[in-house]
Amino acid sequence: MSPSNRLSRLCRSDLTGLQSLLTICSYWRFGFFFILGALCVGILVPYNDETLLNVLDTQGTTTGAASPYIIAMQNLGVGGLPHLVNALLVTSIFSAGNTYCYMATRSLYSLSLQGQAPKFLRRTSKSGIPWLCFGITMIFPFLSFLQVSANSAQAIKWLINLVTASQVLNYVIMGTTYLFFFRALKAQGIDRRTLPYRGTYSPTTHKMPFTNVNFRLVPAVCEHLIP
Repeated sequence: MSPSNRLSRLCRSDLTGLQSLLTICSYWRFGFFFILGALCVGILVPYNDETLLNVLDTQGTTTGAASPYIIAMQNLGVGGLPHLVNALLVTSIFSAGNTYCYMATRSLYSLSLQGQAPKFLRRTSKSGIPWLCFGITMIFPFLSFLQVSANSAQAIKWLINLVTASQVLNYVIMGTTYLFFFRALKAQGIDRRTLPYRGTYSPTTHKMPFTNVNFRLVPAVCEHLIP
């Protein structure tokens, strides 16, 4: 599940009457921008593109020059658009920061309302903004300054590895929870059509990505545990 889809699900609790429309737009956005975009780039930039291979050999993937969108526009001879893409990438990074800030603040506030976080985090402004949760969330971006030193940058790498591993474990836990939820509905004779929302072709469409995540997790664990 992409961050944009997770964001749309968090926004559902703050919206009224737009829940079903938000779900539909979320899936269409994911399919249009990610799947169709990857297909177009794959057609325009082959795996053996000289510019792509040269950038990867000399600069790696840390610069915007390795972006397949920019390379595609350079191959097509479209002037000016590569600079436009770089500008859009900056706005995209800023948008992603706002997204994660909102998601973290909303999640921390929800945990407090459910009694799984300290009660003082329930304090909000007159307009309903959980300013304490927002303040705690904004402490963590200062960890990015660890990147300025080569020694402290190693700590950033550890944090990135921990976050990446937690994301994979999240998918495994969500998949396991849904399988038991599906079995519970079946055992109690509850028709899924009575639920507010149900996935199409479940649980078949659920088992496929769940199995894929587990296949990716097992080799990664073995690589780090087996000397």
